[in-house]
Amino acid sequence: MARRLDGKCLGNPDWREHPPFTEKTRDELLTYVTSWKPTERVQKAFGQKPLRLLVLGPSGHGKSSFVSSIKSCVGRELGQGAVVGAGMAQVSRQYNEHTLIHNNEDLPFVLCDSRGLHEEGEGAGIDGIMKILTGTIQQGEIMPTQKDTVIEQVMQYHATDLPLGIIFVVNATKSDNLGGIFSFREYLEKVLEALNDMDIPRCVVMTHVDCVIESDLKTAFSNQRLEHAVRSAGNLFHVPKHLSSL
Repeated sequence: MARRLDGKCLGNPDWREHPPFTEKTRDELLTYVTSWKPTERVQKAFGQKPLRLLVLGPSGHGKSSFVSSIKSCVGRELGQGAVVGAGMAQVSRQYNEHTLIHNNEDLPFVLCDSRGLHEEGEGAGIDGIMKILTGTIQQGEIMPTQKDTVIEQVMQYHATDLPLGIIFVVNATKSDNLGGIFSFREYLEKVLEALNDMDIPRCVVMTHVDCVIESDLKTAFSNQRLEHAVRSAGNLFHVPKHLSSL
């Protein structure tokens, strides 16, 4: 159960089990990520192709900043690998694959940044997302929007074609409001419907968590406001709560 409003606890105050996050935990997680290798079954199916992690999310919710943060963390150096902006400049227009490098070696997965999800016609169109999933879009290519018409026929996706994973990025302070915007919810449902028939693992990553907690980040898993934000994001993107990460 979550923490009561009066500050008293009823049983376990945490709404989600989690390990204590220390420098040791951080180093162990970083080692796990940078030493990960695909299984023999995956290598047999896909050869030496890197795992492509497609980063999707509403425009302006920190999608490109998330990509830059991961690159900086894994590469152990600060840098801006993805361009971010303000207002409509927040809308990434190009498709870009970001190779992750650790100790001067390419890791076996890449982060794929794309045009954001947006309900006013400027967001990524279904055709554009399908081009990413089928591997028929090129690095730096401008992604079509919802209102664009794609002339060429998009290949049908087959689960064995490309190794894929999808990371939805959403601002923790806005996840609840998004569910109340009918035009966005209707648009997102069309995107999710296109993904439902594909056997692609997916998760949700939440940004701006500190703005929700407004206190020590160590209290994240006992904060009711954050639990509500996680549930809202999970419902919005059809992802169970245990796959909604902070």
